[in-house]
Amino acid sequence: MIKLRKLCVSYNSRELALDHFDLDIMQGERVAVMGPSGCGKSTLLSVLGGLLRQQSGSYEFHGHDLRSFSPAQLAKFRGEQIGFVFQHFALLPHLTLQENLQVPIEHLNVSRREASYRALEMLSKVGIENLARRFPAEVSGGQAQRAAIARSIMRNPPVILADEPTGSLDDRSSSDVLELLNTLAADGTTLIVVTHNEAVADALSRTVRIDQGKIVGVATEARLSA
Repeated sequence: MIKLRKLCVSYNSRELALDHFDLDIMQGERVAVMGPSGCGKSTLLSVLGGLLRQQSGSYEFHGHDLRSFSPAQLAKFRGEQIGFVFQHFALLPHLTLQENLQVPIEHLNVSRREASYRALEMLSKVGIENLARRFPAEVSGGQAQRAAIARSIMRNPPVILADEPTGSLDDRSSSDVLELLNTLAADGTTLIVVTHNEAVADALSRTVRIDQGKIVGVATEARLSA
């Protein structure tokens, strides 16, 4: 599904965030990305999500090289193929949870009624449909993250990119969010999670460890090989 080859991304002409980076990710795989701060994890997510272009190398998604995409094609790719989940939820504070979920599809050819129904359906899927009319400040961190996850799947994207999705949550909420993400992956969604939490990584099918822009180890079923 995803193939990166000799991919390089630089902060400036002297420093590489990703250095001749090679990675394959299969459809439906659940991958954790770990490493020290500044090692290139978030840069990798930005490239995978079409938010950042590489300076050299290739990124193929289902055989299509994203480097050849125009800005409009990249925007369409992000909207249709990628769901983003962030550590601090990124919910709009002046909108209810239901209204936040309607944002990703408001420019599509759907009625307001249909968008509202779809938002309620997704909130139900993550177990918080009773909070639809609450504002982000009126719910817990775990509930806000559930809403953020529901928003990420409003268009049924095949890939979810999650950047420290449990980083600001307590242990119980973290466990709930991780279980929810794994449920989505069980439905065939490809899940790529940047995390510092070993428990989160252990719950996924593969862990890719990065340091200084390069892969330094890959763990599958709790066995690490450099």
